[in-house]
Amino acid sequence: MSKKLVAQEVNDFITKRRPAVVCDLCIVRGIGLSVRAHANQITAALATTSEFVREKGSCPDCKQTDVMVIKAVDPKSAANFSVLNFESIIVELGKVTVKIVR
Repeated sequence: MSKKLVAQEVNDFITKRRPAVVCDLCIVRGIGLSVRAHANQITAALATTSEFVREKGSCPDCKQTDVMVIKAVDPKSAANFSVLNFESIIVELGKVTVKIVR
């Protein structure tokens, strides 16, 4: 299995679970990786995009707490603020509300 294929499998595994979070260990188990570090490297890279969020939390599958978890974000809800003409926007981000005023 090539690195690109592994990265795509990780991407697909996370995306299919949207909006649920999953930890690296459960990704390893879910797609049959042999090394946890591969999942860690790939999820860290995915988190640099606007399509994924990676943070410390709890994994609903293995019940681990205080671990890095990742989730796919709905690309349709990702706003491109540089092209919007707005007076005031309120964005709901989980439990956090962000108000952006121009």
